[in-house]
Amino acid sequence: MKKKFIIFLLPLLIIASCINNEEHNPIEGHWILTEIKVNGLSAQLNACTSQSEIIITATMSDFGKLIRTTYYFDSTKMICKSVVSHEKWSQYNGEYILKDGNIIDSNEGINLTSNDQLVYYYDAWEIPYDEETGQFLPIITTPTRYIYTRAKE
Repeated sequence: MKKKFIIFLLPLLIIASCINNEEHNPIEGHWILTEIKVNGLSAQLNACTSQSEIIITATMSDFGKLIRTTYYFDSTKMICKSVVSHEKWSQYNGEYILKDGNIIDSNEGINLTSNDQLVYYYDAWEIPYDEETGQFLPIITTPTRYIYTRAKE
């Protein structure tokens, strides 16, 4: 009787241990905006912009989901507004890659700087045009870093 019980119990223990040992990517979770840096200078957060957040879920098949809600103050209407961006993410050779639809943006991405800090970066590109000479000038990039901290659950 004891042998039958052990034989029956052993597969259940194996299944239970597999379920409990799921690996989670450290980037998954709920992140709250704590700082913005534009060209290396800190930008002031206010009650509106500090509501910005990122929610990152596990990868399913090739990509995971990233939902970025960015709050900004509309000074023409004097109200706080938000924009929601649905993106996909994956990890390749330790690098996190963002994908918007079918276009992979080389000027934006995410980086996990520690288990409790995530940086979403975006480099705005501007190609100035000199009307006197009729030529384009060198590209100007403005690096913007949105620094998020893991939300306390």
